[in-house]
Amino acid sequence: PLSPSGEFTICGWFAFDNPAQNAGLVWKHNYNFALYTVSDRVRCSVWNDPSQESRAWFPTSLLKPGWNFIAAVFDGAVARLYLNGAAAGAEGASISGVRDRAGDLYIGMRPDGVGDVYFTGAMDDIRIYDRALTLQETESIRTAAP
Repeated sequence: PLSPSGEFTICGWFAFDNPAQNAGLVWKHNYNFALYTVSDRVRCSVWNDPSQESRAWFPTSLLKPGWNFIAAVFDGAVARLYLNGAAAGAEGASISGVRDRAGDLYIGMRPDGVGDVYFTGAMDDIRIYDRALTLQETESIRTAAP
């Protein structure tokens, strides 16, 4: 699922030292998809081409101190974000599929040269699926015993 062309889900646990930093959490370069922070937002962006993007986001003020479970889900058309088991923030615009361009997968890094590049904080149990998980499925992952 490192280069999904349709649906995907990225999920995991994140503890932010500085939620306002501009950093990559999970980024598939060359602008295929990304879960990242920018200014005061957590974003999931999915690109079909340079001018077509589905971007879901929520304000970092929704993050609780300590660990937060974030799931970014793209159903082949629309990006959505879930925070600690609930839908969060704005839903992305509708596009058709994911751009499939060669590029590396980065975890904890933003490779486009914008912002702080490296995430400062901690991550655990990062998962990437090649399908859009339901809210119930992401909740099962979130509440599973370690």
